[in-house]
Amino acid sequence: MDNIFLDSESDFNYSGRMADDEDRLIRYVDLCIEGARSGRCYLYLAHPDLIYYTGSDKIYQRENETVVRSNETDEYSVGI
Repeated sequence: MDNIFLDSESDFNYSGRMADDEDRLIRYVDLCIEGARSGRCYLYLAHPDLIYYTGSDKIYQRENETVVRSNETDEYSVGI
């Protein structure tokens, strides 16, 4: 995943745009994990925190822990 958009760039769904939508956060986390698991030549996940999530701190923490846990058990683990 070498872009910072959640869908296509033409949708202007930039990850760094302020939002409190939990589904948007989960989509971002899923894309980070998918990119790491793709088997491509990713050395690290540069900004798992790029998304500007303004909702619940508990939900934000949970989803960031999901990224970390997926990396610990993954055959294609990348640095975070």
